[in-house]
Amino acid sequence: MQEHKISPKEYRNILDSVLLENIALNRLNTKVERGYLTNNLVIDIKESNTFTQNNNVLTILFNYRMVAKAEDAEKAGFTLTSVYEVTYNIIDGVVITKDFMKIFSDLTLGVLLWPYFRELINSTVLKMGLPALVLPMRRVY
Repeated sequence: MQEHKISPKEYRNILDSVLLENIALNRLNTKVERGYLTNNLVIDIKESNTFTQNNNVLTILFNYRMVAKAEDAEKAGFTLTSVYEVTYNIIDGVVITKDFMKIFSDLTLGVLLWPYFRELINSTVLKMGLPALVLPMRRVY
C-alpha cells in the first residue's frame, strides 16, 4: 500500500476549501477503422490529469483515452480521446499540493467525471453508426 505525504486531516481541510465551478468538454477526437471492428473488441481506458492553481482558481485538465481493439489486430477498431476542463474556486490562502491532487484525482475527479465520459462514449459510438456501448459504473476501492 502506498504511503501518502498528506494526512487525512490535511486532505479534508483542503477538500473543504474547494468549490466546484464548472465542468466542460475541452477536446474530443475519435477515429474508427471499420475493417478492424469485430464482436470481440477489448476495451482499454487510460486516465491522466494536470492541474494549475492561479490565485483562487484551480483548473484541472482530465484526459481519457479509450481504445477498442481485437486482441490480434494491428490497429484499433475505435479510439476516442477527450479532455475535460474542471474548474474549482478555492478559499483564500489554500494551496493545492501534488499530494492532495493525487488522492483527489483518484477518489473524487475520476468518480465525478465518469458519468460524463460514459455518456460521451455511448452517444458518440451511436452517432458514428456503431453498436451501442455502455460502460460500467465506476467503482472506487
